[in-house]
Amino acid sequence: MVFSGPYHVEIEATLRCPLRCVHCSLKAGEKKTDLLRESYIELLENCSKLRVKIFDVIGGEPLIRPDIYELLESAVRKIPNVIVNTSGFFINKKVVKKLKKTGIKNIFVSIDGPSPEKHEIIRGSGKKLFQKTCNGIKLLIKEGFNVTVAFVVNKVTFKDVPQMIELCSLLGVKNLFILGFIPIGRGANQKNLIITENMLMETLKDLRKYSNNKKVNLQVDCSMDCAFYELEGDICPAGANFITITVNGDVFPCGFLRENPEFKLGNIKEKRFFDIWMNFKKKKLINFNQMLRNWYSQFSDTKFKNICLARILYNFRNKNSDSQIIRSFPP
Repeated sequence: MVFSGPYHVEIEATLRCPLRCVHCSLKAGEKKTDLLRESYIELLENCSKLRVKIFDVIGGEPLIRPDIYELLESAVRKIPNVIVNTSGFFINKKVVKKLKKTGIKNIFVSIDGPSPEKHEIIRGSGKKLFQKTCNGIKLLIKEGFNVTVAFVVNKVTFKDVPQMIELCSLLGVKNLFILGFIPIGRGANQKNLIITENMLMETLKDLRKYSNNKKVNLQVDCSMDCAFYELEGDICPAGANFITITVNGDVFPCGFLRENPEFKLGNIKEKRFFDIWMNFKKKKLINFNQMLRNWYSQFSDTKFKNICLARILYNFRNKNSDSQIIRSFPP
């Protein structure tokens, strides 16, 4: 029997991190917490059985785990596309050599602006992190890795898509992945970074303008406006083909909803991911999608209607901290 799982599973390998990025959705670096190794291995087996296509390892900083290379090698043997996300902080010749031995091909490296000043507003000033990250990217590309730069658009950087394209081209990066800032985790305290609707529209205009720039392949995630991303049927991918598993084993349809227990689908330390997914697919997915549609129907203005649920939720809460506009997840 052929089982069908989510297309994309995102897994938090650790909350440990040497940085304290102000926009971090996980408050990474504040706790030395790792996903249990046995939970990771069992999850990997379940994902393989469910024919998951993308296994996306995030943190914190995944490369801070001593056993990360073994974990990545195990994933590469079982899942078609394995991705590791890194700040680039630990990338040097020795680390690149270890990564190459795992067989992994795809690495996402975060850059938060086209200049040291803007990057280090987010990542930490005075540490020369921008140059360190750029040097790490060059090392990875030299060794044949498929590097994607992940860039979170915020109030300071919403005009910087053209400059980010030029930076990626200069570094030899072929892919620029653009996300919208969502004020969750440590980022909940950064109201000065929240992008307005007008800023979002300006970013989207640049994305359309430079979509065929012939230097860098532009990609946007579902935190950006669906009018650009053109999601199939304008349906949020949360739960439909995307799942996040947090460092403590909780399963959510989207990582940006981790602070909302009503969206929790289960925990892999209590029940197999295979069973959690199959139960969700059979009994709850329809209800979940209906809840999302009900959510979006509250917004008559289409420019709001096509913005991701998580962004609406957290932007709303930043403006109305005492309000609750979310219904409980169906039992």
